[in-house]
Parts: sequence; C-alpha cells; structure tokens
Amino acid sequence: MLGESWRYGYQIPWAGGTAAGSLKFSGFLIPTFRTLQLQIFLILVLASSNTLEETIYVVSSIEGGSVELPCDVTSSMNDSVYLVLWYRKDSATPIYSYDSRRSRDNNGGNSLWSEPQAFGSRAHYNISRRPTVLSVRDLRGSDSGTYTCRVDFTQSPTVYHHVKLDVKVPPTGLLIIGDRGREIKSDQPVGPFKENISN
Repeated sequence: MLGESWRYGYQIPWAGGTAAGSLKFSGFLIPTFRTLQLQIFLILVLASSNTLEETIYVVSSIEGGSVELPCDVTSSMNDSVYLVLWYRKDSATPIYSYDSRRSRDNNGGNSLWSEPQAFGSRAHYNISRRPTVLSVRDLRGSDSGTYTCRVDFTQSPTVYHHVKLDVKVPPTGLLIIGDRGREIKSDQPVGPFKENISN
C-alpha cells in the first residue's frame, strides 16, 4: 500500500511526498491565491469608487443671495458630455437639465431646462466653466437641501456628484424673554440687573 501511494503521489508535499504530489498541490494553490488577490483588488476599487461617489460638497449663502453649485464633467477618457441632470435628494425627477444633443439639433438653442416648481428662471447652468456650475439667485430658505448632479458621457460611465446647499435665513425680529419665561415687550423696561451675575 505504501508503495502504491508513493508511486501515484498521494503523499502530502510537506510530509515528504513525491514531486508529482507537490506539483499537483502547488498547481491547486497558485490559482486560488491569484483569485484571492483579484477579489481583494476589486473590493478596494469598489470601496474607493463608492467613497468618491459619496463625497458631498457643501456650499452656503443667505436668503435672497446667490450661489453656485459645482459639477465636475471631466472624464478619464477625455470624453464629451451629452447630458447633465440635476436632482434634489427628495425628488426622483430632474429639476434642471442640460442636453447637448438638443443643442446641436437646434443650433445651440433650447438645451437648458429648469423645473418651474423648483428653481425656475432663478437658475442658469454654465457649461463653459470648469468645474461647471449651476448658478441660483434669489435664494429661499426652502432651497436648502442636498442636490445630485448626474453626468452622462458618450462613452464613459455615468458619474454622480452631490452638493449640499445651506441657505441661512436671518431672523425677522428680536424676542426678549424675562427671568419668569415671559416675553418682554419693547415698550416695557428691562432690569434692573445685578452686576457680575449671569443668571
């Protein structure tokens, strides 16, 4: 029995097996190790791309002011852009779009569209800037939120960019509360207060 097992290479290589057994064992290990390396590489690439996709740029302004929402439309293949769509986080339909195909068909006209219930005429997309920007004027407090810019290329994969808009709303009035929790009117006297006492 020992002679047969030795001749056909059934011995474990590190236990003194034959060259045939070692080659079989090595031949089994090498593709498994390469597969593991490939899996690890793909996991790292996917994790990296997800991290980049989830990057959120934050811009802020005041109510009544203006702001520019950036959107990078460059690709690693130096590809051309044919469609840019802007979404609000809580909406599944675009609120602004740029269509270069429509622009070419109409000699440069009617390539921009803005949802009237969102920004309407207050928004304008500047495709010539790098990065491109969606300019919004006459900001409202309700404009605050997270926006997504979707970029479709002629050949490259679609990319997404996220922008958080924070619109600061100034106070409309001053409210003074007394030590008893009641509002003090402007025509009422305040005090007297003791010095060096915070409460």
